Amino acid sequence: MTKYVMLLGLIACGTLFAQVSPALTRAQQENVAIQIWEEKLARDIYMLANTRYAHPVFEHKIRAEENHRDLLNGLLPSPADIPTAYGAFTEASWNSRFLELKEQAGGSFTEALKAGALIEEQDIAGLEQGLALMTDSAAIHVYKVLIEASEQHLRSFLKQLEMQDVEYTPQVLPAERLTSIQSGTGCGAGKRCGNNCGKGGC
Repeated sequence: MTKYVMLLGLIACGTLFAQVSPALTRAQQENVAIQIWEEKLARDIYMLANTRYAHPVFEHKIRAEENHRDLLNGLLPSPADIPTAYGAFTEASWNSRFLELKEQAGGSFTEALKAGALIEEQDIAGLEQGLALMTDSAAIHVYKVLIEASEQHLRSFLKQLEMQDVEYTPQVLPAERLTSIQSGTGCGAGKRCGNNCGKGGC
């Protein structure tokens, strides 16, 4: 008999609910693992940037990315075999992306913001592609939640860049999509960010 195990995820931006899926296909599980690598990449770059610049726009996102990783792992039969240590990327392609973003983020606060915006663009694009593969209701829910969170992260980076009179050119998403994300109000329909709204949180 099909069984679902309820997973209550207390996320830094609020409380999210997900279900552990009993039977994702191999292709779906592989996509979940890709998204976990993306969350690790984001977390590690935000850790670097926060150490260098000590700004809440990075600090608030470190734990959020870890929580997103945990939500994704909850969709798998067992946690993905992905290292959690900072800077540990065992696959060459991921390590190359990490080193490129690390160099960019270490250049200046502005470049770190641009690196963060690029990461979130990539996350949104990847999650939307992955969402199209999902048929399980729990996985669909988690992917939608993470897309919303990445949109909020991207908005916060764009807001910081705007405050510095820096115009950001989208690298991954269509310009009209970036504009729609940037013009969003609050913290998404669910208002999950609470007191972190407008402070670089979520």
